[in-house]
Amino acid sequence: MQVFLVGLSNHFEFEMTEDSSNIKRVPLFVMVTMVRGQEEKGVRVPLGVELAPPEEDLEGEDNATLCS
Repeated sequence: MQVFLVGLSNHFEFEMTEDSSNIKRVPLFVMVTMVRGQEEKGVRVPLGVELAPPEEDLEGEDNATLCS
């Protein structure tokens, strides 16, 4: 399962959203994250996800650093 997730994650780019700066930790049975002022939406981690450019478009970048 881990190999599948790592392989899949190499095809996407992740970035923080505006709501990411308002994350707070809330103790339930374990620590969870919620967005301040949006607690009614439940446990969330706002994250932007986009398709990564194909590797051939990454000219001049070291592929070893992209995979680590």
